[in-house]
Amino acid sequence: MYFLPARSRTPQAIAPQLSGALAASGESTSWIPLLDTALLPRPGLNAAKASANGGAGARKSVAYSSPGSGVIIGCTLAAALTKFSPQRAVLLLFPPVSERDQAGVDELEAQTTNLLSFRPIVQTIFDAQVAFNLLAGYGSEGKPTFAEVRNSIAKDVSEYLAGRVEPPAIQLVQAPVFYGYAFTAYAEFAAPQPIEQLQTAFSNLGVKVDAPEDPAPTNVTVAGESEIHLARIEPDPNVTAGAWIWGVADNLRLAVVNAVRIAEELVAEPPVQ
Repeated sequence: MYFLPARSRTPQAIAPQLSGALAASGESTSWIPLLDTALLPRPGLNAAKASANGGAGARKSVAYSSPGSGVIIGCTLAAALTKFSPQRAVLLLFPPVSERDQAGVDELEAQTTNLLSFRPIVQTIFDAQVAFNLLAGYGSEGKPTFAEVRNSIAKDVSEYLAGRVEPPAIQLVQAPVFYGYAFTAYAEFAAPQPIEQLQTAFSNLGVKVDAPEDPAPTNVTVAGESEIHLARIEPDPNVTAGAWIWGVADNLRLAVVNAVRIAEELVAEPPVQ
């Protein structure tokens, strides 16, 4: 969490918040600054910023939350594609176990070690074997449930886009990886769209798009990187106006860097007179 001095005559604080507690309670304003150029102003954001700057009726403090990596990816996809008016967009996310904090990392490590040693595995977090496996659901004792995780991401994407852009359909597959948020997306348009223009739309939002000769990004290659990385967008072999997108992001850095951008935006904005 970052606390910055407000630019007003009254004591205030501006706090980009990362724990998710304030966001879940509705007491913070989520923000993805890199998408501001592609989306209309979000209802409520300008008022919150004015309040943070000491506007009329300002509260003692204003909290800003950085959405989770899955939400940032989903919103970025929708914002990049909006000018092409896709008829449908589908996003399949492959979250790493670190999205469940250190406990998820520890469980995958323990399961991997025990399976290789032919010992019983620990299933406290996922209530299922996640090591050497892909999961479309957790065990009955896994909390939060798989459906709750998926629905939370979909809800946050929809609420952030706030009717400005149609949100994509979202599905998850739990991947047996420690770090790195991989995803694949499919978009279908009324007519074929130039691949170069699609890639430029992503680049304009701070996404790194690999050159044709570059290998596709992986969880390993994006470690320590701040941006979402995309492989070259490819047309579907059967659907003339369909396109496939593969990408990966360092899930820890993506949300943290977004929070830093929030802080930088608030510091750079001139005070309200």
